[in-house]
Amino acid sequence: MINISIHFNQQRYILLIAVISSIVWTGICKTYEGIIRYSTLVELTRIIYAMLLKALTFVLFAYITLDYIGLFIYSIIITDFISSVFLLMCTRILTVNFYYHLLQLLKKPRQATLIYGISERGISLANYLRSENNPYNVFGFITRKPENKKYRLVGYQIYLIDEENSLRKLFSTLKVNCILFLSQTDLRNDEEIVQYGLENHICLRIAPFLTEQTQWSKIQLRNIQIEDLLSQEEINIDLDNIRNELSGSVIMVTGAAGSIGSELCRQLCCFNLKQLILFDFSETATYEVDMELKKRFPDRSILPIIGDVRNRDRVESQTRLYHPDIIFHAAAYKHVPMMEKYPCEAVRTNVLGTSIMADTALKYGVKKFIMISTDKAVNPSSVMGATKRLAEMYVQSLGSAIQEGNIIGKTSFITTRFGNVLGSNGSVIPLFRQQIMEGGL
Repeated sequence: MINISIHFNQQRYILLIAVISSIVWTGICKTYEGIIRYSTLVELTRIIYAMLLKALTFVLFAYITLDYIGLFIYSIIITDFISSVFLLMCTRILTVNFYYHLLQLLKKPRQATLIYGISERGISLANYLRSENNPYNVFGFITRKPENKKYRLVGYQIYLIDEENSLRKLFSTLKVNCILFLSQTDLRNDEEIVQYGLENHICLRIAPFLTEQTQWSKIQLRNIQIEDLLSQEEINIDLDNIRNELSGSVIMVTGAAGSIGSELCRQLCCFNLKQLILFDFSETATYEVDMELKKRFPDRSILPIIGDVRNRDRVESQTRLYHPDIIFHAAAYKHVPMMEKYPCEAVRTNVLGTSIMADTALKYGVKKFIMISTDKAVNPSSVMGATKRLAEMYVQSLGSAIQEGNIIGKTSFITTRFGNVLGSNGSVIPLFRQQIMEGGL
């Protein structure tokens, strides 16, 4: 009876210690920092740590202030620990569930969606789509691997695609109208799903590559493009030599507003240039490229110049004024059918324009002149290909003449051939894309 009376006499201090220790350890463990509706195991772990430290504080207080510590005190400490953790966890779990149910009621109708493949990226994407306001209602994952068909993943069903469970049966049952792919490899390896999606107007989207520094919230799922289906793998290049070559140089790009020229400018801005000169005759397109580059690379010196490579006076005056170290000559007419109709314009731009640029580079001591040509110059069968081949021959003849000592100059003439540029003006990709949008190839 004596010991029990002592415990009751100490109850005011026990209550005070409980309140103070709860405040202190909650603050130290920062259980309050997380947003309740986004609670994860991290927040739950912090709660357990805080309540465990609070229990240890109880034990320490009991040893210091009480003459006797028995089962009664231990039962209080254990009960407090279990009830505190249980209530705090339940509060968060109920809040999260209530939030998601409320969100579902308030959301606009969303697309019934399946994620292709089973991977860590797929799990991460599913969790993100579950927690954010987006147009996707994820039903589960689809896979070709039979070993995964009996499992569920982060609460989602895994659907196996085989002969018994055909695509048509699965998609009609679930009324799926969107498939999310995680990589181009998945796209290329499963032509059946891609073909089925195109034929049945199912939305096909792909997730961009997600680095460790990137979050799903910072990227957008995009529609699948024709180029995603082509087996064109990116080539990694050692850029150290290129960086040393371009650092501190003045670079001029002709045709800078075109599909090839503009991409050249984007890549060149990644290096420490002294100045980048955008030379093109299209004022609107040049302005747009100029604004894009200055926004993406505010620390670069970028100078847009409106001019025509067929105008020798204009070309020479700008070269004399800015003294470029390297000229990338990408200005050209490249649309094959149109050049068949207007061959004279193809000759004036592709041949005469190139000769004017090459002569100017030689005259004013440009270190390197790099002509951007095309694979259609190989055994040309079109006006465009023939004019580009003539331009190549002129540039190569200048380079040979300098090497043989027939012409005095220090310019190095280089010709490089590009294949079809996916998505560029005049290529077949935009045509294919439009045909798909209209319902078929």
